[in-house]
Amino acid sequence: MRALPLSLFWMFATLLMGQQADPAGEKPRPPLRAAERRPAEEILKNAYHLEPHTIKDAAAFKAYDAEIIAVWEAAKERPEDFIAALKKMLPGQGMVPYFYYDGALLLLTLQETPENLKLAASCLVKGDPRDVRGEPHLRTLIDFGRRGLDVNDAALEILDVEDYQVFLVDHVLNLGQNYCFIYAVSQLPVERVLAAVTKRLEKPMSDTSKATVALWAYYMATPAASDLLVKLATELPKDEKYDQLRRYASKVKAGVKAAPDQQKRLDELRATRQKTWQRLSDEALEEADQYTNEMRKLLGDSE
Repeated sequence: MRALPLSLFWMFATLLMGQQADPAGEKPRPPLRAAERRPAEEILKNAYHLEPHTIKDAAAFKAYDAEIIAVWEAAKERPEDFIAALKKMLPGQGMVPYFYYDGALLLLTLQETPENLKLAASCLVKGDPRDVRGEPHLRTLIDFGRRGLDVNDAALEILDVEDYQVFLVDHVLNLGQNYCFIYAVSQLPVERVLAAVTKRLEKPMSDTSKATVALWAYYMATPAASDLLVKLATELPKDEKYDQLRRYASKVKAGVKAAPDQQKRLDELRATRQKTWQRLSDEALEEADQYTNEMRKLLGDSE
């Protein structure tokens, strides 16, 4: 799968940063021999037995890393066996959440078909963002969304992880939960995401995550999203870290609808910005800000 970062080394390396103590008393199992001929389903069930975010000891993490890499090597030697096992196991339940993310990517590495892409996308919501967060997870959401796959529910799980962040080494840029969420849903229809976040807001949500949704609403630059921005800005605590969102909200003109020629320009800017958000970089963020500023002006925001 060309557009996905499938190297497990980088997935685990991203996760390993800052984690240093032991999984809940479970000793790591010996690495699997790639050529082992046990049934593929048995190998998968035996290997995917831990949740990476619970592993605190570096040595245990390294051992589990080796175990999973060996599974991938075995799968590449016996692709038909593992494809069949994965297609049987991924739609079900009962495995650790990490399996549904990593197993989905393994399936696409072995055989990328429209059917398998749809299955992989449906598995993301069964994963735990804490296990795979970081650049690989975010790029997966962006890429699946770009392909027209529904990753709405999986992207919304970012709102449950306040400290979700992605560090882009090449750009020396750290993206917090707010911009990670905006990126994660950037390829999805605005109306669909708006309906989902509105429903999610019916449940308790942290102020940090509310601020993330408010910033997303500002960027979306639609009348309905602007109304949500204004609503959330009034609910956030009187803390200076939310002042910028309140300034954005204060500029919104309620009930403004773009004229036909303005709407055409809005649609053009939105489509261009969507392609821009397929790139993870500081340059892409700057370009997206420029498009957003023009969109907000077309909606009548005050200076």
